[in-house]
Amino acid sequence: DTNNTTLWTYTADSLIATVTAVNSATGNQVTTYNYGTTLAASDVARNDLVSSVVYPDYSSDQVAYLYNRQGQVKQLTDQRGVVHAYDFDLLGRLIHDRVTSFGGSSSSSSGGGPAVDSTVQRIERTYEPRGMLASVVTVGAGKLVTGIYFSYNAFSQLTTETADYALLGYSMNTRYAYADGSINTIRRTSMTYPSGRVLHYSYGASGGMDDALSRVASLIDNDGTTHLADYTRVGLNTFVELAYPQASTNWSLINGTGSDPYTGLDQFNRVVDNRWYNSGTGTDLDRIQHGYDRASNRLWRKNAVAEAANANLDELYAYDGLQRLADLQRGQLNSSNNGIVSGTSDFSQGWSLDATGNWNVLQQSDPNNGTTTDNRTHNRVNEITSSTESGPVVYDAAGNTTQLDVAPANQVNLTYDAWNRAAVVADYQPCVYDGLGRLAIYAGNYSYYYSDSWQLIEQRFGQSPYYDPPQRQFVWGLRYLDDLVLRDSSYYTPNRLYALQDANWNVTALVASGRVQERYAYDGYGMPQFMNGSFYPLYRSSFDWETLFAGYRYGSLWGLYLVRNRWYGPLLGRWLTRDPIGFSAGSLSLYQYALSDPTSYTDSSGLGARKKVVGWVVRRVGTKLVKITAVYTEKDAVKLFLKGQELLVRQAKHANRIAKQVALRVRSTVVRGGELLLSQEMQPARGTGKPAGDDDD
Repeated sequence: DTNNTTLWTYTADSLIATVTAVNSATGNQVTTYNYGTTLAASDVARNDLVSSVVYPDYSSDQVAYLYNRQGQVKQLTDQRGVVHAYDFDLLGRLIHDRVTSFGGSSSSSSGGGPAVDSTVQRIERTYEPRGMLASVVTVGAGKLVTGIYFSYNAFSQLTTETADYALLGYSMNTRYAYADGSINTIRRTSMTYPSGRVLHYSYGASGGMDDALSRVASLIDNDGTTHLADYTRVGLNTFVELAYPQASTNWSLINGTGSDPYTGLDQFNRVVDNRWYNSGTGTDLDRIQHGYDRASNRLWRKNAVAEAANANLDELYAYDGLQRLADLQRGQLNSSNNGIVSGTSDFSQGWSLDATGNWNVLQQSDPNNGTTTDNRTHNRVNEITSSTESGPVVYDAAGNTTQLDVAPANQVNLTYDAWNRAAVVADYQPCVYDGLGRLAIYAGNYSYYYSDSWQLIEQRFGQSPYYDPPQRQFVWGLRYLDDLVLRDSSYYTPNRLYALQDANWNVTALVASGRVQERYAYDGYGMPQFMNGSFYPLYRSSFDWETLFAGYRYGSLWGLYLVRNRWYGPLLGRWLTRDPIGFSAGSLSLYQYALSDPTSYTDSSGLGARKKVVGWVVRRVGTKLVKITAVYTEKDAVKLFLKGQELLVRQAKHANRIAKQVALRVRSTVVRGGELLLSQEMQPARGTGKPAGDDDD
């Protein structure tokens, strides 16, 4: 296995000067931070402000900054020469993001990059008197492109979001209703879709536990009586049962009896038996079982329903020393769940990864295509420079992927706007985004409308909201951000399809009236395989189903997923653009997906997968605390603390348990965001610490 080594150097003022990702395959990747502003360019002269960040591949791969007197960035120039000018109001709030130059674009890999799309040239923000966001508007060449407008009630709760898509010539409203406070609650009671459909939130029986805790117990349809989803929890907010009454379908982690009926969860709250069944007959519709190692990596995935149908869809996983997925085998698991039964192997993938998660080698085998080996090379910013199995992968100067294969011999080209968003996909399909970064219009006729959680709730086709009904509507559940309950569509039969998910939020099946209509399987990084309800392979979805891997939205025409802030390419197993939040996501490869462990993690924001961490080792840099290393268990936290490290801990329960297990006095300081800084006091504490268990909650 390859070690993961990161080196830091510091300036004389204890500011980070360089970050080096040691990588023998690409060469060491050195990112350099330059400091110092002058009055000749900025409004303030300071030596602690970053003037430019230089990325590892070449000197022109840099982003430059100018500042105002408050130390806020007032101008940013990216690698393409695109210049953003930022304006702030008297309270220091951003009001304008203006593009003053669209620069040019050249490729850092092979071929030339396209020009920067200039449909949107400015993003404007206004605020209402209480400080909440009142509007976010995008402006093109002297005209409105999109406008999002917000209204609030007396409790500062969002009541109306108006989406004005000027290119289509009309606007639509999404409305929210709340309890009025007369019974000591102002909880949300409904959401009204742009079409007028109302989704009601029920809090269960009056005086019941859900009612007392203001927990949504049911999602109820427009008629006020049809229950779409009913929830059962254990403890404060752990979901253990879900019912789709209309579809005669239930999900349950309660499959046992006695003192611990929650057999769907193990002692570490990990899902081991994810069961969907017909509520009338008790027949399993989809049932996925898992086993884990001590680091919580998933070792195997057993598809019990597929086994009963003689479909070989069990999976066995192996990981490298950095807990990254190294091998996937699909077939029928043996009785010990540690091997695939001879003669049942259906599909396999094996990866050799470098230190920053790039695929040096991907070997794939399936009955239809035999065995293929993709040997890849990468440069110092982790861009693909060659691939023996796919066509050329081309990037612009900012690292945006402008050309790639989305399936064998199926190449697409992309053009990006000034905000590094794909503005044209597949050469001819324009994408228009609103000021919050959400896809608003696609191909001139498709428009999209969202909840305040950035969940797509309505898709429309056509130029008139009065004569063209919604093409599709979506209802989202409570268990996870991308927990889809159902999709309504007037173009397919059945019109209403309910979605079933596995433990990693992959949609595995669609049901209607208690019967499975379609099934899905995925390779290690999300390429979908379509099957009918009896596991017979299909060329494509019979329902043009789009919510698939990890609950992401799949474009079958492109072979890409749109995951809020970024586009994801499953064939390449990576993001198409660099992470907008940089190294803050926890990876030194700005293209890496899910920390190279897609069997365990998802990334619903497109801003970097988040492992479930206890806290971080921190270093003091001037007056700032810099997170150096994530800590995943209390046991590791205790070890590091006893070695003299300062820890920033997420929750008080972790801090208290760590303090009890060390033989030193612990000083706990609450910092911004509610995290706790744990430092050692000089005098020893009474008593002796005891060993900590592997507590990863």
